Amino acid sequence: MRLNGRSIAVTLAAVGLAGGLVGCSAAAEAKDKASVCVDALKLGGFTPDLSDPAKSVEDAHRKAEELGKLADQAGDTTLRDALKGMAQKLTSVKVSDFDPQSVQNWVNSKVSDLDTLRKACS
Repeated sequence: MRLNGRSIAVTLAAVGLAGGLVGCSAAAEAKDKASVCVDALKLGGFTPDLSDPAKSVEDAHRKAEELGKLADQAGDTTLRDALKGMAQKLTSVKVSDFDPQSVQNWVNSKVSDLDTLRKACS
């Protein structure tokens, strides 16, 4: 089989296009992870209103539900696990977690969760 210049050009163009599509797929996946991370950081930035602990618990449970949905969208396993862990902790929040004696423990746990999320997003 004899190849002419046109056959070679078409073949090279097809290879280049395939490589470009693979690159686009990787870029889209990275964008999805970045998008999930941005949304997760917004949700993870939840700050309770210590003057209304009952409302803060409701807000925490709502954020937990949103984090759970976001976890389901995450393609990256480490990121998904971090989001599910954060969601689980927010689901288990109770009014007593926001009283003056306990709030520091909650804050420390939140900082740890955000650090885990930061690592999963890098």
